[in-house]
Amino acid sequence: MKILSLSDYFENYRENRASFRVRFQTAFEMSKLGHQVKFVYPDFGFVPGKKLVTDGFTVQTTSGLFPMRLRSGGFGLIDMITKSLIVLFGDYDVIHVTNGHRPSQFIPCLLGKYLKRTLIVDECWEWLGKGGYADKRKGVIGRIVAFYDARFEIAFKRVFDHIVVIATALKNRFDKTDLVTVLHGGAENSSLKRYEISEARQKLGIEQNAFCIGMSNLITNDHEDNKIFFSAFGRLCKKYGDLFLIATGSDDTYINEIGQTYHFTDRLIFPGYVDFDTYNAYLSSCDVFVLPFTNTNINQGRWPNKIGDYVCLGRPIITNPTGDIKGLFENYKIGVLCEHTAEAFYRTLVSLKKDRSYLAELSRDCGYVADEVLSFVKRVKALLQIFTSIQRLKHTTRGLHTQ
Repeated sequence: MKILSLSDYFENYRENRASFRVRFQTAFEMSKLGHQVKFVYPDFGFVPGKKLVTDGFTVQTTSGLFPMRLRSGGFGLIDMITKSLIVLFGDYDVIHVTNGHRPSQFIPCLLGKYLKRTLIVDECWEWLGKGGYADKRKGVIGRIVAFYDARFEIAFKRVFDHIVVIATALKNRFDKTDLVTVLHGGAENSSLKRYEISEARQKLGIEQNAFCIGMSNLITNDHEDNKIFFSAFGRLCKKYGDLFLIATGSDDTYINEIGQTYHFTDRLIFPGYVDFDTYNAYLSSCDVFVLPFTNTNINQGRWPNKIGDYVCLGRPIITNPTGDIKGLFENYKIGVLCEHTAEAFYRTLVSLKKDRSYLAELSRDCGYVADEVLSFVKRVKALLQIFTSIQRLKHTTRGLHTQ
């Protein structure tokens, strides 16, 4: 199968590194399974680039003059033209696209569908339109993007052959749910190493007897979810002298500010934005992970990549009963669900800290969930099965029309 994968994320745009990595790895895994794949994404500079990474996998970049914020959101004119030319002068069975309703993605997809008879599969990871991010965006550019998403996010995707969504709440927004499949985010179980806590702490010089709570990729955009936990953690620090928060992320200013605001600067272990191996070691140093997840439309339509990382490392996760996350925690022993209040986080952590021996029982299914339920490779295989199914259905339908 020949697959064209269109991404609107920059490789080196710090806020989107995780999103880029997931999309790149998905395309690469498809090629490793025997398919011809071209992965296209926006890059810096004025000249598009192209290179063969390995047999069956080609990477091509698009150039552009628009501000990075617009280009990474799928509004780059030159990006759109370049992708359109790639579609028109190429030969693909399936175009796999993310944020397919945005202009730099939608126009190439339309050309592929109606001029090249290519199957289009959109992958939707967030609730961008009305009721979701469109209601939260600020500033002139933000409001323009919100206006666009509110009107076209669902309408334009109806043109595509199939929609893959990351959460059930997103599926329920579409009229024809038989053309929508829910696939939760994959866990990079083959990339993350399960260090013992003592080994990881020795590697990084972290106190062996400390009780460490982990939170990855802390960013300003998640503050409304996180602030209740920060309040509880500040209170916990007054009670326990051996309690620490291990935080990773690229927003140094924000992370330092929360330490000062909630009075736990001296309990904050913050290495900054680190390479993947070091990130792996820091998270392996944690006793538990915390993922505050308010029950909003935006969160119901998300599946945090952090869940996949956390289960790979076999530590219990404390989070809230929001969207499909609730079902995962009810079906498997991977942590604790608590209400999204400072008091609930406080009581839960006090209970866990008093008896660390219970932590292993709480996380006993993490390995199974990482390797079977949320396996990254298995998710890619499921995507490919969707491509094959709609391809077969399309050919059958065409045949019926000609009889």
